[in-house]
Amino acid sequence: MAVVGYSLGESSIMNTAYQSRDHPFLTGGAVAWNGYVSMKRMVEYISRRPPLNDFFFPVYLAFSIMNEMRRQDMKGYMEDPASLPYLQERPFYTDFRRYMDEVVVPHYSMEPDEIYRLSSPAEFISAVKIPLLVVHAEDDPICPIEEMDELWRAAGESSNVDILVLPTADPIALSMGSTGAGTDRFCAASWITGRNVRARWSRPRECRVNTRRE
Repeated sequence: MAVVGYSLGESSIMNTAYQSRDHPFLTGGAVAWNGYVSMKRMVEYISRRPPLNDFFFPVYLAFSIMNEMRRQDMKGYMEDPASLPYLQERPFYTDFRRYMDEVVVPHYSMEPDEIYRLSSPAEFISAVKIPLLVVHAEDDPICPIEEMDELWRAAGESSNVDILVLPTADPIALSMGSTGAGTDRFCAASWITGRNVRARWSRPRECRVNTRRE
């Protein structure tokens, strides 16, 4: 059995790959698309309103709408006094740092730094014991490509982790079925079937693979 995750789900997939050493349900491997390395840094980034001409602005707007829908839903059942100030903020208030501090932290009864640590792939990727392919696009509007360099260093000498970087294949392209998405799927399928993207990839100049396998 294998799993695939995109964007925020990408970090969950990497966490699942890490936890499979104690819960060995993944017998095939994991593929993680376009995610972040540091949860705290990502929360800070998406909490800041970008300029209208910023490539990230449409994504920020979508985050704001989804966050408002979620907040209105939570008002119907959340009773924790620590969460009420955030839930009662003005419409379309978007500060995910407060969401973490006033909703997530009380819910899990953990310190903020511990939640951020457990949610940051850089903290545990070197201990992943199953095959893990991380796919990232150079044009990702949310997570800069430098994140993959950091993730590669964090992976250390692990032979279970491969990182595939493509020129375009952001989460929006994936959902729209663009050429970038097809490229992603082709490389991932090649990796899953043989864990040898370089040998099966027909246009290697368009992607670069970091791997420590022989």
